[in-house]
Amino acid sequence: MRASATQMFIRLLTSSGRALLWQALFSCAVNLLLFTGPLYLLLVYDRVLIARSGVMLISLSLAVAGASLAFGLLDLARTRLAGVIAAETALAAIRRGASPAEAAALRAALASPAALALVDLPWSLMFLGGLAVLHPLLGVAGLSALVLLVALQAVRGQRPDRLAAVQRALRMAVFSGLVGLGAWLVMEGALSGGAIFAASLLFGRALAPFDVVTAHGPLLAAAGRALTAMSARPVPQEKGRAREPATLPAGSTLQVRQMSSGPPGARTPVLQDISFDLPPSRILGLAGDAGAGKTAVIRTLAGDWPVLRGGLAFHAGQAGSSVALRSLSPIGLLAQSPSAEGAGLAGFIAGGSESPDAEAVLRAARRAGVHDRILALPDGYRTRLMPDGAPLSRAQFAEIALARAVYGDPQLLLLDEPDAALDAEGLARLHRLLRQHRADGGSAIVATKRASTLLCCDDLLVLSGGRAVAQGPRPQVLGRTTGQSRQAVHDKARG
Repeated sequence: MRASATQMFIRLLTSSGRALLWQALFSCAVNLLLFTGPLYLLLVYDRVLIARSGVMLISLSLAVAGASLAFGLLDLARTRLAGVIAAETALAAIRRGASPAEAAALRAALASPAALALVDLPWSLMFLGGLAVLHPLLGVAGLSALVLLVALQAVRGQRPDRLAAVQRALRMAVFSGLVGLGAWLVMEGALSGGAIFAASLLFGRALAPFDVVTAHGPLLAAAGRALTAMSARPVPQEKGRAREPATLPAGSTLQVRQMSSGPPGARTPVLQDISFDLPPSRILGLAGDAGAGKTAVIRTLAGDWPVLRGGLAFHAGQAGSSVALRSLSPIGLLAQSPSAEGAGLAGFIAGGSESPDAEAVLRAARRAGVHDRILALPDGYRTRLMPDGAPLSRAQFAEIALARAVYGDPQLLLLDEPDAALDAEGLARLHRLLRQHRADGGSAIVATKRASTLLCCDDLLVLSGGRAVAQGPRPQVLGRTTGQSRQAVHDKARG
C-alpha cells in the first residue's frame, strides 16, 4: 500500500502528537505576544506623549518587559519541542522504511527555523488583520504587497541572480509606501500618528515567516524529496518480536538461478541473470567497482528487492526438497548503511526488539568480539543510540552492527561492505568471525572492496553493470586476472 507525500508526512507527524500539540499552543501564545510591540508603539505615541505621563510610560514598559520575558521562554520551549518532533518523526520514518539519509533530511528540516516559520505562516493573516483594524486601506495595501513579495520570492528561487536586487528594492519601496499611505491618512484625520509605526511593524511581522521559509528552501526541498521517495515505496510491515534462530535443514545449499531484480516498482532489472550455488561452510565474496551490483545482490537476497525473473531457493541436499528463501526465518543481515532506529544498544543488536533476549544478545556480542567494548561504554548495553549510531564512533557502530547480523545464530549471513568503516582491529575481528562461522557449518555472502576480506572467501562473484563477469573458486578467479591485478590484491591484503 502506498500513500502520497502529504499523507506520509501527516502519518509521520502523528508519532509525536503530544509534542506537536504543545508546540501549536506555544506558537499561538508566541504570535499573540508579537502584537505587544505594535500596541506599545501605538500607545506611547498616541497616549503617553500626549499626556506626558511618566507613570503611564513606566507601567506600559513594565508590561512589555513581562511580555518579552514570556515570549522568550515560550519561544525557547517551542524550539526545543521542534527538536523532539524532528527526532520522533525521523524515527517513525525509519520504521516505515526510510533510509538514514531520508530520515536525516526530515530531521534537519523539522529542527530548523523553517519548521516554526511554517507553523507561523497562518498568523501572517492575523498581522494583516491588525493592519486592517488600523485602517482598511492599510490592510488592502499590506495584503497586496505581501502577495507581490511572496510571488517574487518564489520566482527568485528559480532565477536568484537576476531578481535579488529587484526584491530588495521592492521591499524598501513597500515599507516606504506604507509609511507614506499612513502619513496621508494622518493628514486626512483618519489615522493617528502612532499608527504609522505600528503599521510598519505589523507588516514586518506578516512577512517574516515567508523570509525564513525562503532562506531554508534547500532543507525543505530535501525533506520533500525524501517524503516523495518514501511515498513511492510500499509501507513495510510493523516489526514484531526479535528474530528467532534460522531453522534450515541440515546441509542446505542456497541455489540462485538466472536471477534478475530491481528496486520496488522498477520495470527494468538492475541485476541481470545471476546464478550461483552456496553450500554450507562456504563464503562467497562479491567483488566489483562502485555501482557494479554488489548491494543489489544483498538487497534481493534479503527480500528488499523483488525478483523479476529467475529464482532462488534452499535445496536440502540428499532430501532433494527446495524451500523458498522468503519462507525461512530471518537471515543474518548487515546493510551498507545500518540504522539504530533510536533503540537501546541491546535492542539494536536484537533486531529492534524492545524486550531483547539477554542471553542471545550477549552471545552475539561475544561472537562479534565487541562484548568488552560495550561494557566499557558508560551505560553499557543500555546505551541509547541515535539513528546514525551516535554517541558511538562510526567504527564502533559498524562492529556492533555486525553483532546484530549474527544475533540468533543464523546459518546464512548477508554482509554488505561490513569492513568499510573498520579499523585494523575491527577488520581482524570480522575475519575471525567469518572463519568461525564457516567452521560452524554456516555460509555467508560478503560484498566488499577490501582485498584482505576477499581473501577470506572461498568463492568470488565479480560483477560489472549488474552482470556477472567472473565467478568460481577464489584461486581460479584470481588466476584468470592479470599478474598485475593479482599482485595488487595480495599487496592490499598485506597492507
